[in-house]
Amino acid sequence: MVMKFIDTFAGVGGFHLGVKNVLLDAECVLAVEWDQDAQDAYRDNFPETPIFGDITELKEEDIPEHDLLTGGFPCQPFSINKQSSVKKVYDEEDNRSNLFLQLVRIAELKQPKYLLFENVAALASMKNKDGGLVIDEIKYAFEQIGYNVDYRVYDAADFGVPQQRKRVFIIGKRKDLNETINWPEPEYKPVAVKDILDEGEIDPKRFINLNGKTCTSRCYHKDDDMSVPWNQGNRYYCNKSNKNDDKVYKWVGFGSSEKLEETDLSKEDMIWQDKKEAFEESSRDNDPIKDGRLVITPKSIIMYDTPSKISRQHERIYSIQGISRTLATFGHPLFEMIDGKWRYLTGTESARLQGFPVDDGYKVHPKHGTACKHFGNAVCVNVVKAIVKANFSQEST
Repeated sequence: MVMKFIDTFAGVGGFHLGVKNVLLDAECVLAVEWDQDAQDAYRDNFPETPIFGDITELKEEDIPEHDLLTGGFPCQPFSINKQSSVKKVYDEEDNRSNLFLQLVRIAELKQPKYLLFENVAALASMKNKDGGLVIDEIKYAFEQIGYNVDYRVYDAADFGVPQQRKRVFIIGKRKDLNETINWPEPEYKPVAVKDILDEGEIDPKRFINLNGKTCTSRCYHKDDDMSVPWNQGNRYYCNKSNKNDDKVYKWVGFGSSEKLEETDLSKEDMIWQDKKEAFEESSRDNDPIKDGRLVITPKSIIMYDTPSKISRQHERIYSIQGISRTLATFGHPLFEMIDGKWRYLTGTESARLQGFPVDDGYKVHPKHGTACKHFGNAVCVNVVKAIVKANFSQEST
């Protein structure tokens, strides 16, 4: 029997690809996605699938019968990019936090056999204001309408893509089916960023241009010998952009005792360190292999340019010999190429990091920023494939 599925919060089709790769005859009877650019990309790749925009406006009579309901419901309210690692409490007043209730609504109305959802790994440990786990709220909501539900956190790097991307996956099976929820064992393959790079000429816009750019706070006094590396000098700190703070500080102490100490120097006498020079000064030679696995491998990290001394993502350069950090919708990772040049990934390279088959005809949005946003939001196709194969294919029965 043909598996019919609805792809909610569809993005650019990660769930669609994962399902269809395993269940060749499966039919996506509806995709739901509000973002117009994502809709365009989805339609470009799956022209036969009808698309609806706002899930909150989807009426019962417009919801087709289906066997499987998929969705990567909005992760922002649960993401570590938004939530403090200390607080770990989700924002119940953020409307996106409760969009999973739209999935509950659809499941209750149509009672599909199966559910498959994805979100950020933080959801598995995030607490509500009463101290309970948000994931337990989600499980309970689906259990109340007739489903057995379980969840597990997977890392995309364990499924053949060179990206660390930990996500929680939620599987539901209708109780009357009496079917076991199966979690596939990861099949690690050593794939590095260098293995997914485009061949041929790269758009010059992808290469970083640091001409004339300086650090935010790492600075020298005008009388300093600036041939001396900043890390070996006075290590002055003064935020050039903060109009409310004209003070000049310096880093003193060592290790955990390091702190900023105020000086009597004038901000007008400070010269901020060249950004390219700071990157070169902060270079390191890390092994891309740890415990037999490829890992995220920084080539350069600019420290001490923030009050916490911790570097920001745009102050890190990574090696293509290792794997990528998690793709996000902004702040894309910067890599050092074989020739020593520094550049960002292209849209097609970002797609490969998520398992999208760009070499087999999948079409990426032509605008670079839009494409990177799409794949920063996407679900890893390889993980979906493994879960579908373990639960909904003939091999799983």
